[in-house]
Amino acid sequence: MRKACPRFNGQLAIQALDLERLDGKAALLRTLSASLQPSHQEPLLFAHDAAEDAYVPNELDERTVLKRQIRARRGQATFRQALRERFDDTCLVTRCKLPDLLEAAHISPYRGQKDHHPSNGLLLRADIHTLFDLDLLGIDPATLQVHLHPRLHGLGYDAFAGQVLACNPHHLSREALESRWGLFQANLPAVGFAPRGEA
Repeated sequence: MRKACPRFNGQLAIQALDLERLDGKAALLRTLSASLQPSHQEPLLFAHDAAEDAYVPNELDERTVLKRQIRARRGQATFRQALRERFDDTCLVTRCKLPDLLEAAHISPYRGQKDHHPSNGLLLRADIHTLFDLDLLGIDPATLQVHLHPRLHGLGYDAFAGQVLACNPHHLSREALESRWGLFQANLPAVGFAPRGEA
């Protein structure tokens, strides 16, 4: 094949190919190319040649699906409403007061209706809720101080390390916080690393 490239270079780039220079088994490509019908369409790209799938617009409106997913993510409506009232529409970590961004987070993961108890809930901004669910953000049950996994350092969350939850501690289940704190600590890297917010 290299013999058939008049300006071959070793940069693994696209090469010009002169089919008339092909010989040996590669000469079969001349026969194949002669049998192809001329086309005015765009060049054919094989899967390994394409960097990504092409964007093809359609008329489907998927926003209703997205809104439904967001509502589901917020948990049962009555649970979320109870937390909104209990915490005055305020994210307990960031102090954000925009209700559209606030989600009802379960301290002890949801396993059934009993887990919708308000003392098992935190009102959190959507991204903070995700970090909490992933055990990348932990809450010390003794102090209600926020601790961050070392992976979050420098990613825009450092200001929340050491922050104390903006709520009355009696509104939260100490047992649920202790259980969740254990999951956060188990998610920390090997000895030598301390979560940000460690006193």
